[in-house]
Amino acid sequence: MSEINMKDIILKIFDEINILTDEDGMLVSIDSLSYIQLIVALEDSFNIIFPDELLVISTLKNVDDFVVVVGNLIDMNPIEKREIVYENS
Repeated sequence: MSEINMKDIILKIFDEINILTDEDGMLVSIDSLSYIQLIVALEDSFNIIFPDELLVISTLKNVDDFVVVVGNLIDMNPIEKREIVYENS
């Protein structure tokens, strides 16, 4: 999966959870509940599991941080036939 496609999916998830970003991709409005919803949605969509140290809201501060972490988690846990699931609810 290309980084651009992954970023598009992540941005759609941000939008669904009503997480706002500024023009630089920095998180503007996020609370702890929205952050957990985001993590769960990313885990479900990309078939990954975030390690505990990334569950702290101050760890990931912008869209690019999420793109890098999701990409790294996919690379760390290769699945022969990884299916990216994105459902627009």
